[in-house]
Amino acid sequence: MRRTVPLVLLLAWLLLLPGCEGKGGKTGDTVPAPVPESAAPASPAPTEEPERVSAAASYGDVAAALKRAWSREDSAAAVPLALGQEAADTVALEGDILYLIQGGAVLICRGGGGEFSVLGWIRVGEDWQERRQENGWQGREKQPVALCALRGRLAVISLVSDYGYTVEEEGRWLFRDNSRCVVELFDTEDPENPVPMATYGQSGVPGCALVRDGRLYVATRRQLFAEEFPEWGDISALPALFTGEEQRTLKWEEMDILRDGSSWYTLLAVYSPYNGTRLESRALLGGGERMIMDREGLALLGEETGEMAAYSFAEETLDCAVAPLPGGSAGELCAAALRGEDWRTYGGGAAEDDWHAPWDDTRTLSLHRTESGLYVELHEGKEALCHMTVGYDFQAAPEQGRGIYIDAADGLLILPSEDGWAVWRLEEGEFRHVRSLYSPDQSENRRVFLWGGSIYAVDSRRVYALNAAGPTLLGEWVL
Repeated sequence: MRRTVPLVLLLAWLLLLPGCEGKGGKTGDTVPAPVPESAAPASPAPTEEPERVSAAASYGDVAAALKRAWSREDSAAAVPLALGQEAADTVALEGDILYLIQGGAVLICRGGGGEFSVLGWIRVGEDWQERRQENGWQGREKQPVALCALRGRLAVISLVSDYGYTVEEEGRWLFRDNSRCVVELFDTEDPENPVPMATYGQSGVPGCALVRDGRLYVATRRQLFAEEFPEWGDISALPALFTGEEQRTLKWEEMDILRDGSSWYTLLAVYSPYNGTRLESRALLGGGERMIMDREGLALLGEETGEMAAYSFAEETLDCAVAPLPGGSAGELCAAALRGEDWRTYGGGAAEDDWHAPWDDTRTLSLHRTESGLYVELHEGKEALCHMTVGYDFQAAPEQGRGIYIDAADGLLILPSEDGWAVWRLEEGEFRHVRSLYSPDQSENRRVFLWGGSIYAVDSRRVYALNAAGPTLLGEWVL
């Protein structure tokens, strides 16, 4: 991966070379004499390809990049992907404590081994409120969207939707979007009495977040429009950080520009949940349509350029590097990541399934959507061992991988559906339906995991505990 060098640093280096005359006219102890007019013109210096990523030095740099982006048709932003067990989610498990988002609150629960109880809750959301005036309208709400838990700490990531418009005297409508991501850190050493530590925020909507080596990485993204820059020098729409309600626009040295990028930007911030502090932040103007975050870092995939702008989490500071895509198109890489493949080593080629995972050391379970439902196949290599077709209400299962449970030892397969879960057991070479679990919640909230030796199927409305050996139902709780 080639690391880029900011253009301003290159120019500063050139100005310090012997014989170069910078502003002020002094290099060492001598000043070069002017070249006579009659002298032969110097040979043109060889042109170098501009750096793919350069530091933003002024508003003019940003405005020029945005004008070029606005002149092109932007690709639509894809759904961001956060991969791995450390990724932020609607539930967070730490020991015998489960944190669960329910509406505008975070439930604090204790369980495992077939037990479950609600200890309390943290109210973090704000209901929708709107204010109408003669010359405009404004609305705002706040809802938690993801959680991360570690070492007696809880990070709650929320989306504040805050937007409206004003009508100016000339009759022009001016739309303002002040939506942002809020990161709230809590001390949960005593889970029944969580203590607020700090509240931070970053402009844009939540994209991806995960915890790595005790640090919380949060990426947001936002699209910029020409209407948001009515006057030269207006930086109110540029990437910004919040401490409580106090807002600070990023300094130029904290922003990079992706050459020939889009009108989107990505803002990446690093937090220390244990200390309750924000450590570092960096914004990339021109990137943000496709976003994948995993333990290695944050990657922004360019569909048209075939390149990847990436921030490595293994480095001491946030520096952006650009490299060709590992293989295939940006869409293919996202699809590979969604299937559970190592997208960074993806070799390209058409995939035959929408999701797959190892069943055991030799066999693989794969899901493939059909027009009428979901095709489930257990195979070894290319040989199909058994298969079944389930109904249309299971079609979204490939996008809801955390709601899928596989246990080869007991032959169990649990899939999320639109109205709950369905449990199958592999017996005598075929999948046989065992039981169904009902819940009125939305299917994207379904999660299944092993907790204290028992299987738990959880969403924001119902909790089920199962004994894998049966699988017998150990308990059911309505939230």
